[in-house]
This record gives sequence, C-alpha cells and structure tokens, in this order.
Amino acid sequence: MKKRLVMLLCAALLALGSMGISGAAAAMDPSSCLYFAHPMNTYGTMLENRLIERIHTRFPGMRVLNPNDPQYHEGWRLYELQYGNPMLYFTIELMQECAGGTVALPYRDGKWSPGVYLEMMETYVVDRPVWKINADGLISEVNQFPAGLLSIEQNKKYAEQPY
Repeated sequence: MKKRLVMLLCAALLALGSMGISGAAAAMDPSSCLYFAHPMNTYGTMLENRLIERIHTRFPGMRVLNPNDPQYHEGWRLYELQYGNPMLYFTIELMQECAGGTVALPYRDGKWSPGVYLEMMETYVVDRPVWKINADGLISEVNQFPAGLLSIEQNKKYAEQPY
C-alpha cells in the first residue's frame, strides 16, 4: 500500500510539472517542527488556536508550523493562481520543513478533507509520524490511513459550513 501511495503522489506532482522547494520555512530546524494539517474552514478560529496550544502541550519543545500563519498567505495564494490549488504550496513548500511529523484534524464527524488527507499521505510516504487530533484536543497516532476521505465536491459542502 505504501508503494502505491508513493506512486500516486509522484504522479500527481509530475502532472504539475517541475517545481522546486523555495525554502519558505528554511529557517526552521526540521526535526523540531510539526506540521498542523487542518481544514481551511478552521483557519482563524478559536478552535485552531486551542488545538495549536494542545499540540504544544503534547509535544513540548516542538515548533508547530501552521499553514494559516500570515507569512505563508502570499505563497499559497500564488499557488492557487498559478496551479489552481493552494494545497500544492502546503505539500511542496511547507511540509518539507517539518521532519517531526504531521498532526491532522478531521471534520467533527471523522471525515477527512482531501487536502488534510494529502498532507497526511505526504508525511507517511517520507516515513514521518502522523497523529490525528480531534476537536476536543485528543491526539492519537495514525498507524494506517483512515477511512472517510471526502471527494472534492463533498468537501466543498463541508467547507461552506462552520467547523
């Protein structure tokens, strides 16, 4: 299964053409960085802030890279304009700097946005740890890919609603 995921990820990246890593987060020590993968409808919310605090508590000494941090807004907007998908900025530019792993938030019903799922897959294929965090702040290790991946059309409906 891991080999298939690697092949799918490589095929998706090749379809987009060659893109280099800009080093947007190059100043970070990769081994002390966790990436916080969460649905975009949680960006800028009290929930987002509370979960980041919880991640810091569970992983003391680790930096949490929040893709919603204002320093990354221009980058993901440029990727959205150039490639039609801001998720590529997150997976190609930012996640590479987080060798500590990824902490991922599903929707409240346990379903996964395609973007968060892609970020988990990107972490998994490079042999980095993945954890799931729920809205209550409970963190558990992900040992296999969970069910509940939404289609892009389904996700649009979820994303229109407040988390």
